[in-house]
Amino acid sequence: MKKTILLSAMTMIIAFNVSANEFPEWRMNPQAELEDGLIAGVSCVESMGDMTLDMDVAAMEARASLAASLEAMVQKDLETNRTSEKKKIVTADRKDNVVTTTITAKSTTKQLTNQLMKYTWVSESVSVEKDLDEYLCTRVVAKLPEFVVE
Repeated sequence: MKKTILLSAMTMIIAFNVSANEFPEWRMNPQAELEDGLIAGVSCVESMGDMTLDMDVAAMEARASLAASLEAMVQKDLETNRTSEKKKIVTADRKDNVVTTTITAKSTTKQLTNQLMKYTWVSESVSVEKDLDEYLCTRVVAKLPEFVVE
C-alpha cells in the first residue's frame, strides 16, 4: 500500500509540468498518445489559488469523466439479459396486451465500473496560463477492461 502511494506521488511529480501557454493536446482528445489498452478521462479547472485543492478537484472531475466513459463501454460490451413475456387478457368489454420486460445488466455495469475505478491513476497534470487566467488540466488513466465470453 505504501509503495503504491509513493509510486503515485512520484508519477504525479514527474508528470506535472510547471506552466504552459497552450492547453495540452489531450484536453480535447483524452486518448492522445496513450499506450494500447488504456483509457483516459480529462478535466481542466480554473485555479482557485491553492494548488493542492486545484489538483484534487481536477483529478476528481477527470475521474468522473473516465467513469462515464467506462460505464458506457462496459454497458455496450456486456450482454444485457432481456426477457419478455406477453399475455393477452380478455375481459367482457375489451382485450388488453400486457408485456413484461426485465433487463439485468445495469447493476452489473455499475458494479464493474466501480471496481475498475479503484485502479486509476493521474498520468499528467499541466498548469496553463491563458490570458489572465490560470488552469490546471489533469488526465486520469485506467486499464481497459477485457471481457471474456464463457
